[in-house]
Amino acid sequence: MYPLTESDELKVRALFEDAVSPRGIQKASFATVRDRMLTYCVGLQDLGLPAWCTTQIVIEATQPFGELARLHSVWVLVTRVKHWRESNNSS
Repeated sequence: MYPLTESDELKVRALFEDAVSPRGIQKASFATVRDRMLTYCVGLQDLGLPAWCTTQIVIEATQPFGELARLHSVWVLVTRVKHWRESNNSS
């Protein structure tokens, strides 16, 4: 695997801007949590973990706000990052 360049990270961020819903979290706090979740997702990709394991790690790592995000929304973020990396590596 290769490290993401700054421009790649910006592209990933733009793709997944609304992957996690701000339900139950104030907008300013949510933006911080979403960015942190995205950082963990990208960082954990080199380990090749299943999406469910990555989802649980991301939720735990972003406590106390991680558990306020809907599980489905975190799952969508994790799987989008996982599939985005897979599709870009196969090209």
